[in-house]
Amino acid sequence: MGNVYRIFTADDEDFTCGGYRYQSGVEGGGMLPLDAFEGKFQAMGSLCEIPKVEMFTAPEIEEEWIAYDFILDIKNGASLPDVWTGGAATTLVSGRVKEIVETLDDMSHQFWPCEVFDGNGMKVNASPYYHISIRRFVRIYDTPLEFPKWPYQASDSEAPMMQALIRQPKLAETLAEFPIWRLWRTRTKLFVNRVLLDALRSSGCTGLDDYQEYYGQPGEGVVCCG
Repeated sequence: MGNVYRIFTADDEDFTCGGYRYQSGVEGGGMLPLDAFEGKFQAMGSLCEIPKVEMFTAPEIEEEWIAYDFILDIKNGASLPDVWTGGAATTLVSGRVKEIVETLDDMSHQFWPCEVFDGNGMKVNASPYYHISIRRFVRIYDTPLEFPKWPYQASDSEAPMMQALIRQPKLAETLAEFPIWRLWRTRTKLFVNRVLLDALRSSGCTGLDDYQEYYGQPGEGVVCCG
């Protein structure tokens, strides 16, 4: 089981973010300052030397940067998925995703309870939902010699990882040991191993269909990276 999977919600016109509102009693600070956040990372050690790959532990996010609820524009009877990465700087997960992650991962990730409302202020989520702040980060220092032509949409921040997996296939086996992580400088994309993905799918979690085309279709969120 040496596979690494990326979770990134495909664009869906029937399910879009309409904004955020801070929870009662919280004076929000806006978008989390990435430089300040990463400046508090603690090194966990090297995973690979050629290319150079390191792992870090992220701090918990202070309340002012995470204590907000979602306003979502849901059309045509679309359902709230268990995993949604459509926010500008966060990932929304259901209670059963939280339970599975906490069961399979020894690392303590941060979950902050939140509510989901539609544009009329009506509550959408019938069960608990959470922001998830992953505290395991991977940094790949390899500079891509050539951006690989992968069959799905990928950001520039993923290019070093793609190139590293091509040049060092055993790196995928190493990364697949970790249930869930993020790439350095990314906020919404999740990377998971096969064990966690299978557990999420077998429990009936939604939003985890495989991409069938470059940009994905509604309900799709998963691609195999290596």
